[in-house]
Amino acid sequence: MTDRDTETLAFNQHAYREASVAAKVLGLELSIHQVIFGLVIFPINIVVVPYFFAEQMAGFLASWAPWSPLGYGTYSWIWQLLPSAIGFGGPVAVGAAIYALDRRRLAKPQLSRKYQNLAGNSGQQIEHLFQQLWSDLGQQNPPPKLSWYSDLNVTARALSDSREGSIAVSAGLWDRAIKKDAVARIILVHEMAHVMFGDLNAFRVLGRCAMLARLVLLSIFAAGMALFGAVAATELSLSLGAGASVLVATGRAATVIAVAGLTFGAALLANALLQRYIGFLTMLRELRADVIGSSSVGGLERAGNILREDGSIRVSTVADLGRSLISLDITHLPESERSAILANQRRLLTPKLRYFALSLVLCVIQPLNGFAAPFFQSGFATLSIGAVGTALILCAVLMLSRWRAAARRRLGWPRAIMLAAVITVAAACVHIDFEATSVAIFLFSEVASVPPPGLGEPPDFGVVVDVAFLTFDTISGQVLAAIGSGAALLSWPINTLLMWLLPTLAFPTGDQRRSIVVTSLAIFVGVLISNLGRSHLSAVEHSELSLVPLYVTGPLLGLLACVVQGRQTRASG
Repeated sequence: MTDRDTETLAFNQHAYREASVAAKVLGLELSIHQVIFGLVIFPINIVVVPYFFAEQMAGFLASWAPWSPLGYGTYSWIWQLLPSAIGFGGPVAVGAAIYALDRRRLAKPQLSRKYQNLAGNSGQQIEHLFQQLWSDLGQQNPPPKLSWYSDLNVTARALSDSREGSIAVSAGLWDRAIKKDAVARIILVHEMAHVMFGDLNAFRVLGRCAMLARLVLLSIFAAGMALFGAVAATELSLSLGAGASVLVATGRAATVIAVAGLTFGAALLANALLQRYIGFLTMLRELRADVIGSSSVGGLERAGNILREDGSIRVSTVADLGRSLISLDITHLPESERSAILANQRRLLTPKLRYFALSLVLCVIQPLNGFAAPFFQSGFATLSIGAVGTALILCAVLMLSRWRAAARRRLGWPRAIMLAAVITVAAACVHIDFEATSVAIFLFSEVASVPPPGLGEPPDFGVVVDVAFLTFDTISGQVLAAIGSGAALLSWPINTLLMWLLPTLAFPTGDQRRSIVVTSLAIFVGVLISNLGRSHLSAVEHSELSLVPLYVTGPLLGLLACVVQGRQTRASG
């Protein structure tokens, strides 16, 4: 082996070690969000939300006994079982059907006519390169099957056409790969990383969850709107028959539709939250594959520069960047964003705040819907907000505790300030005084409630609008009182200092799993203390200063846990 070969080998090994450490940090962020999504966010929105709406519809239909062939007195057990059947039985049945269809598709893998087997001398060349790159990743098992499709763009796809998966390359990438092009190598190793990390199976599971959410929650919305549409049509007919003017009758029918939209619009909100969270998890997996792809060209920063300077990579527009922030079906970041993140360790190795912000906002909006009162009163909405806030604290503390092992530069104050701001807002959202909003919610529900046709006077549309504005003003005031309170503002600089100190004080521990478990438990205890303390202080006279510890307990205990474990590791070493 020549000196140049030895230098190249060392260069590639260093790049792979750098990519592996960064991928582990990203995997930590991904794992935290997967646990929160799987244990809290998904079950609440796919089971609990439909249950509450089914309960509301059952109660409304039961009051229609004079018009319904199934009277409440004779068939009361039907109305009692309906919420459970829809809330629990519905998602299970739909989920089982989706799973069975997907398994049936995988049981008969067929290579699409679009994808063809490699052939010829150039086919052998790319096969050889493919096997070499696969072995460079330290994989002992055989590489996935390679095929190609007709496309002059430089693209590749990891296919879930079987349980093992395969990779298809475009004709454009094939041509550049045999010329030892850097971009082609990055893309090839990116798709290999999907196979290596088992992302294809994860993508299938996430796809099933997304389809289940759409079918269940959109069906709830459609059923609710159809029910209230019938009520609105009946109300319009009765009002006109009673001699009311067209304007008055139309206003009453519009009130019914407005109430229905506000009520069952919460199902659309739950679907939006799940779709965005699923897209965020997919995006993290794509970013981790990008990190592994960088190992084939010499490291993260070099890969970012190569992708940014390559003319074949599409330049992202402002619309692309906007969609990455608010789109519900995000799977890939815009190309320029991906290259920028790879070249910027401060963004790569810390929580992806700008892309997760919408999920936090949607969680906070959920309990502020006046017609979703049973949902918020049950405490599930508070649990959802608390889980998302805890996920952000866990990601920040655990990722920064590994900063020294993964990064070559300091975190910097700007990033610490941004991390602290989001963590403080997430902690403040849990402390929104939902009890104070219950009066406005109750008033809005009472004023806007619509009796069955012919039973009582329907509400005045103008009064409903006035009360709606009053309700919005009250609820928004409570939100601002929590997020913009003196306690939150005072906690922000303290959390900033904690974020800045973490990479400096935290020493990498030998047992990574033990470190994650201990630190996570410390943060959970801190969040629990914060919530219990808030419940106690809400019943007594307190100042803004007394609330500050509640906003910093989680990050502080996480920092202490990291420091203590790091010192133990150094002492034992």
